Amino acid sequence: GCFKGGLVVEGRVRGNLICREGDEGSLTLSKDGVVEGCVDVPHQVLDGTVIGDVVATEYIALKEHARVTGNVRYNFLEMSVGAEVNGQLVHSGSEVGALQIALDEPAVLPG
Repeated sequence: GCFKGGLVVEGRVRGNLICREGDEGSLTLSKDGVVEGCVDVPHQVLDGTVIGDVVATEYIALKEHARVTGNVRYNFLEMSVGAEVNGQLVHSGSEVGALQIALDEPAVLPG
């Protein structure tokens, strides 16, 4: 479901967790917490299990007990030793950056 502000999950959640209230929303998932669904929250500190895709437009910290089965899209990522991601890590600005490099390249080549 959708929520505002900060959310701490210590148990099991079946369903998507979405916070679209600006850049202030935060999720903390404890090491015993499990989310079965997609997580779309600007600030995330994950120390538990997520079975689904994760989107963090601001910041995500994957602590040592974090287990993500799905893709992680992030702006700033902090990953502790022991954290596992079974999926792709995708920087949210990477497509734009690749396009920018492709457009700029001809100007850099010698005349």
